Amino acid sequence: MAFHVLFATTVLCLTALFISGDYCYCCLFSAYQKCANDPTCAKQSVISYMHRFAQDCNNDGVIDCYDFAAIHKLGGFGCKGNLPHDFKTRFLSCQNTVKNLSG
Repeated sequence: MAFHVLFATTVLCLTALFISGDYCYCCLFSAYQKCANDPTCAKQSVISYMHRFAQDCNNDGVIDCYDFAAIHKLGGFGCKGNLPHDFKTRFLSCQNTVKNLSG
């Protein structure tokens, strides 16, 4: 998740630099650090990242929890790849537990 927050804050920071015309060597790190330590900012960064890269990663015709797990693990440009076996096993087990608990 930290990479996704870094990516999102980097995009935000570079956008701000482009708009303002200023150049700041520490901008990327300080923006990342500020956002990572602010639950609201971190949450919004992840939501924005997932919204931007939302896609049907497993070609089942719907964008669902499995696709978002693939985006989380493999990235927005690589989510159509194969999930690591242990991650996929843990994810599917968790998904089944939640499904059974919710009736």
